Amino acid sequence: MKTIFGILLIFGYTGIAQLKIGVKLNNSMKIIDNSKLIMTNPGGFEKGCSVIFEKHKYDLILDGSKRIKKIFTNDPGFTTSEGIKIGMTYKIVLAKLTADDQHIISGWATWYVSKSGWKVAFDYKHPVNDTSKIIFLFKS
Repeated sequence: MKTIFGILLIFGYTGIAQLKIGVKLNNSMKIIDNSKLIMTNPGGFEKGCSVIFEKHKYDLILDGSKRIKKIFTNDPGFTTSEGIKIGMTYKIVLAKLTADDQHIISGWATWYVSKSGWKVAFDYKHPVNDTSKIIFLFKS
């Protein structure tokens, strides 16, 4: 048993099943809306779908082969592998980001990249400060 636990630690097992870019849409992802328009920038929407996967809701943009190109979630129960959740404050999440490298897309979001690759988005209407809360997470 100790050997299995050690192997899991070495390979970074987190126990959290997560969707990944490039994975093909499959039966483990329950489609709840197949004709969703998803805002991907201030002036642009892309056709996508909403799915439930491992009890969490995601909005997905797929390519022509039904492989995941972009993932969005604002599900309050979703947690990244490093423990980031919707509603956490910038002050709490700062240590889990790759750098204090702010990306601003006016009219859409202010975001940072987490160590697991999830982009952590805050409300674009207000400058990010210690009490700013995460409003959604995305991967692309």
